[in-house]
Amino acid sequence: MVLDGNTPIRREVNPSHSFTIKRNSTQIPPGLPLEVKIRDLNPATLAMGENLTATILVRNIGKEPIDLPCSHDFVSVFRSGIADQRSLSADAVFAFGEFSINLSGAVFAGSPNVPGSMCTLAPEATLTILATMNASGTARLEDPHQYNTLLSMKIEVVEYFHDGSLEQITNSSKPAVSVNSIPIFWREPRKVP
Repeated sequence: MVLDGNTPIRREVNPSHSFTIKRNSTQIPPGLPLEVKIRDLNPATLAMGENLTATILVRNIGKEPIDLPCSHDFVSVFRSGIADQRSLSADAVFAFGEFSINLSGAVFAGSPNVPGSMCTLAPEATLTILATMNASGTARLEDPHQYNTLLSMKIEVVEYFHDGSLEQITNSSKPAVSVNSIPIFWREPRKVP
């Protein structure tokens, strides 16, 4: 099974709008029983404003099948009256000492109440997530001296639980973090004359 994070998302709000996390629950759902591996990554160097493409292999290491959000139709999943709205996100995380940089990656919507929006992953079964991430917005190094540096990148797969609108997340699973990391050279942005 392949989840193509590069497929255009059908949603009514601005796609660049970020979710607000407002926890209504003191309980954090358990982590997803997933083993995440970075299979392919291009390019090996990155600067602000540039894209990074990743192929991510996800395997169910649990003993039970799990249902994961897999739809790009956010309008159908997040319409009023739909219960148990969820999203699944595969994001890049770069480590630099005590700092980290996050790049938003592929995102999928789903609800058990919206036919075709959830995919079942059997024990030991795998799926591939294709993601394109853009180094923009808050994805920046805190200190310009940190440019031209080799950073270690991992992928986090997280399931979010929503309150009935695209603007608010009530809870999230613990992230399933990739078992491997990939070195990326974080370049200084090209100067525009």
